[in-house]
Amino acid sequence: MRSKSEELMNRIQDIVNEFFFSGHRMPSVKEVADRAGISKSSAHRYLLEMDQRGIISYRAGEILTDMIHGLGFSTRNAPLVGGIACGEPVEEEEQTEAFIPLPTAIFGDKDMFILRARGDSMMGAGIESGDYVVIRRQQTAKAGDIVVALVDHHENTLKRLLYDEERGRNYLHPENEAFEDMYFTDIEIQGVLANIIKSGPF
Repeated sequence: MRSKSEELMNRIQDIVNEFFFSGHRMPSVKEVADRAGISKSSAHRYLLEMDQRGIISYRAGEILTDMIHGLGFSTRNAPLVGGIACGEPVEEEEQTEAFIPLPTAIFGDKDMFILRARGDSMMGAGIESGDYVVIRRQQTAKAGDIVVALVDHHENTLKRLLYDEERGRNYLHPENEAFEDMYFTDIEIQGVLANIIKSGPF
């Protein structure tokens, strides 16, 4: 294996630390590659060599620097499974893009998955298009929770779950006055919002 750049290794450590301390999560290999300006395969090779040298710990997609490891943080991998509509519901086929290690001290140790928000119907709740929403996987929710809902058996959307006392039924409420409340025959809860990871540079 050809000699690796010490400068690039230091940059990769900085990238991992930036993600952890500013974004509260570990980066994926692709995110390391994008930030470092190298290919994903090159980033993977660098991470493997850095692990062999003891510069970082790289196991099962989890990247830990000495700085992070010294804090005693444990992590749990959460799958990034594509996008979620923050507007009109759209058909989605769940497809895992990556596994993102989340610090359990911040996100807890529950079963989580991550979706990329699309649209602006939840801006009032601080969720903008491009943000990552961390979802706690569960099939029940209480009124007021922001949920991932499967509606009419095949379309997914991210909305606040509310209860209409006059109609005696649940409905989905967008956090944007430009959108109307949504009533569906079937609303199946797939998870409840646990956290928001903002998009954009650190």
